Amino acid sequence: MSTRREIEFRRATLALAADAKAQIALCPPFVCIGDELVIDWGDALDLYRVERTDGFTEEKERAIGVLDQTITRHSGAANARMFCDAAALADDPRWQAVRIAAVAVCAVFGWRIEPPEKSSAVYVAGGRKE
Repeated sequence: MSTRREIEFRRATLALAADAKAQIALCPPFVCIGDELVIDWGDALDLYRVERTDGFTEEKERAIGVLDQTITRHSGAANARMFCDAAALADDPRWQAVRIAAVAVCAVFGWRIEPPEKSSAVYVAGGRKE
């Protein structure tokens, strides 16, 4: 039986593996969608790691590490468009590298690639919650 943290990690990984259209549909338009996707994944991974006192197999660690490095390599202000411009999800080739790495994580965990659910995050903009 899956734990809540495993379910959240799976959902966040599937969100990174999804195509641009699906990723854009996961968040309200006023947020930096790419940024939200990678922060959500990192948070879900951290919480799942705490729960997994037995750790992950080498194969799972390797796949997670590749995805994490792919994301980290493109962090920083110089790459703001990649994370803050929704159009970049479709036209920036770095997002394809993120998707490929996320699909590899799904494969080693034995998860079927399917459209991700929205997170339970609450977004607030100008006094409006979404």
